Amino acid sequence: ILRNTHQTFRHQRVNFGSEAGLGRKPQSSFHEISIVTKKLARYLAFLADLTSINFSLVLIFWLRHHSGVFVSTYDPTRSFWHFSQPAFLLSLAWVAYFFFSGLYRDWFLHSRIAQIILVSKEITLFCLLILAVTTGSDLLQASRENRLLEALSVSRLLLMLGYWLIFLITVNGLRMLALSLIR
Repeated sequence: ILRNTHQTFRHQRVNFGSEAGLGRKPQSSFHEISIVTKKLARYLAFLADLTSINFSLVLIFWLRHHSGVFVSTYDPTRSFWHFSQPAFLLSLAWVAYFFFSGLYRDWFLHSRIAQIILVSKEITLFCLLILAVTTGSDLLQASRENRLLEALSVSRLLLMLGYWLIFLITVNGLRMLALSLIR
């Protein structure tokens, strides 16, 4: 008889939630809020990335053509309209790369430092891919003619370094700002 009583109490549901009148919320509503918060964090990360990528491209255009920092490409008459179509395609490529590399997953289990390191790694890899695509044919031709150092100009390397730094700062900064709004 004692064994049956123990099994009965062990399998009996004890309700300490709002149904018992203690004012606690049921556990299922907390879980639903958590899911909504996680989805909101993903959408905010996506919007922060899209905004920071486009802001970075506008800033790079301004630095390259209007600021006078890069003398070889300085052209104050050039408008952003000529750069808008490649910038749109490039921003789509960035977002697709971020999506396929898993940057829009759940970040609640990772620290902010881990997020920054992972996002920075992906930005670095994509910038190296862009460098390979944009200068690959020039570098191959120059290596055949034994003038590889001439193809790697200082202005081209500074431009890519600036491109990389601008993306590191803006994407990580806006992403951390968006995720700090959630936490």
